[in-house]
Amino acid sequence: MRALAVARRADPSIRIGLIVTASTGDLRRLDVDLLVVDSRLASSRFLARATAAGLPVTVWNVSDADQFTQLALRGVSGVITPDVEPMRVRLIELGKLDGIERLLLAVRSRLLGR
Repeated sequence: MRALAVARRADPSIRIGLIVTASTGDLRRLDVDLLVVDSRLASSRFLARATAAGLPVTVWNVSDADQFTQLALRGVSGVITPDVEPMRVRLIELGKLDGIERLLLAVRSRLLGR
């Protein structure tokens, strides 16, 4: 964390992200602009805590468009994936949905466990 403080002092305008490998402690105490986590850590609870702390979350280890859909519906703001094209197509599809359609998709996803 010391290196992050040095970077913040060197250039306060630079966005600082923290790669998180385990979720512990109060996220509001972190002096970072975003969190980067393995998709397995991006539970609804973790995302709610990050949102409450004002921290966008980017995930890695996303293997397919259905997994991306679930994460996007839960509030993930970014994704790191080797399969860019299917995620881009899915993002465009999700962007065309209205609020009710997104809600129905989220409920369907939750009921089917996907």
